[in-house]
Formats: sequence, structure tokens, C-alpha cells
Amino acid sequence: MLDRRIDPSSELEIEVTNRSVREVLDAVARPVAAGVSVVGNTVYIGPAADSRVLRTLVHRRDNELSELARGKSRAARVAKLRREFTIRFEDLTSPRDVLSLIARRWDITIESTEAIPHDLWAGAELPRTTVVE
Repeated sequence: MLDRRIDPSSELEIEVTNRSVREVLDAVARPVAAGVSVVGNTVYIGPAADSRVLRTLVHRRDNELSELARGKSRAARVAKLRREFTIRFEDLTSPRDVLSLIARRWDITIESTEAIPHDLWAGAELPRTTVVE
């Protein structure tokens, strides 16, 4: 997933020989001052500062979910929240619409989307992702 703050029209010239996929991704991200983070089945390329903390944030939210799993009724709900689904959205989808899609998929309620600034995102597919991711 390419963060919208990274210009998708940037032209890059890289030469790759005998490098790991991670090294290639880093080579693609570096010239545009971006970073790479792998979360679940998704590779995120975005501003370096954001990519450095993304996995930590996902891990913290997952730990919070684990803490909620005490008790049988909560454990069942947490298990449902940990189910993996593929999330797809088309070009020009707003972040509010993406969150609404996620809320429907995992049967969660978002109290307010007013704090989310209006934007339009390029389409994406997030394969086998959890609600936390």
C-alpha cells in the first residue's frame, strides 16, 4: 500500500542483483524519503517516520485487544475481531468510507468520523488483514 503522501508518479531508476525483496523495497523507498513497514500481509510504503512506528502501533492495539479477551463472552468477540478478511476499495474512496467498510466487516461501531479529514485515496487491496491491522 502506497501512502498517498508519496508521489506515485516519481520516476526511480534502481538496479537490483541478488538482493532480498526487503532490500529492493528499501531501495525503492529511499529516493522518495519513504520507509517500508510490513504489517501482516501488507507492505506499507509511506513517510519514514510513520513507517518506523506502524508495526509498534499495531502490536500495541493487538495487546489491548488481548487484554479485553478475559471472560468467555469477550473471548468469543475478540476471536471474531481477529478473523482475517481481505479489504478492497476503489480509487477515489474517502478514508471515512474505508473505515465504514472495516466497521461493517468486523461489526464494530465508530463513534465519530468527524475528526477524519476529507481525502480521496487510490484504490487498494489489503489481503487477509485483521481489524487491528
